Amino acid sequence: MVANHPDIAVIGALAYDQIATTQASLNGSNEAVGQHTHALLNCKIDTLTEAFGGCGGNIVYNLAHNGSTTPLLISVTGAADDQKYIHHLESLNISSTGLMRVEAAYCARAMIITDRDGHQFTAFFPGDVPSVERWREHLENLPLAACPVFVQAPYPPDLMIESLRFAAQLPNRPLKICCPGQYADQLKATDTQALVKHADWIIGNAYEIEHLQRACSLEEKLILQTNGADAIQVFVPGAQPMNFAVPTAPQNVDPTGCGDAFLSSIANDLVRRGALDNNQHLADAIHAACANAARCLAFQGGQQHY
Repeated sequence: MVANHPDIAVIGALAYDQIATTQASLNGSNEAVGQHTHALLNCKIDTLTEAFGGCGGNIVYNLAHNGSTTPLLISVTGAADDQKYIHHLESLNISSTGLMRVEAAYCARAMIITDRDGHQFTAFFPGDVPSVERWREHLENLPLAACPVFVQAPYPPDLMIESLRFAAQLPNRPLKICCPGQYADQLKATDTQALVKHADWIIGNAYEIEHLQRACSLEEKLILQTNGADAIQVFVPGAQPMNFAVPTAPQNVDPTGCGDAFLSSIANDLVRRGALDNNQHLADAIHAACANAARCLAFQGGQQHY
């Protein structure tokens, strides 16, 4: 296990996922024609499995199986139940150096329900959320001085902001990729502005990017915007937007972790190449990222496809 000189830092949740399916329709489309559509207050579960997850965990899982990077996962875990996940990371040759273990606390949890039409509902418990001061002290004690790429996955807003601010002050000026994900539509305007200020790249789906744009301009950042099966759009400052078609996935089993698989592949290409400095490099990276996401889509859970 090597983490003394990481070439990519991944900051995000390490969680246990409870993944379920239901025959109910999460958007209420099973209501009879002409009836008022009611909010779905409960549903019956057909299948239930537990898997290793969390955006941070999913990203380093993909990086570990790629084999060309030395990632450092930076996260908070609960010592009451994190042993199984730490053993899992060790089996992937991922160091636990970057974990802040909190006594008498529990790890993050995600309850993910997918309905018959592929709509997905996620309830997320972030686990222990340390103060900004404790978090910065944790970052300062990690071997990050020469790390060239930082990936900020979805995490509690204060910690995302502090992580990006910390990375922005490092002397080697690392590339900072921010993917606020599930937090994008819940951020205060001031939080969004702080995230965007310290990030170099913003990655998210069309819904997430739209929410960020309501709070501030993204014109000076490279934006990589996904939109399900529709074309991926890349917005580069001072250049025309680029569109990249998304190949049809051979199998569609479970979308859990597909975004993380996509992001990890992009980050891996950045580390391997040093930069995606022309359109062909970018096209190649997106093609590889789509293939990795499709691989994840063929399995249930975010860490089953290798």
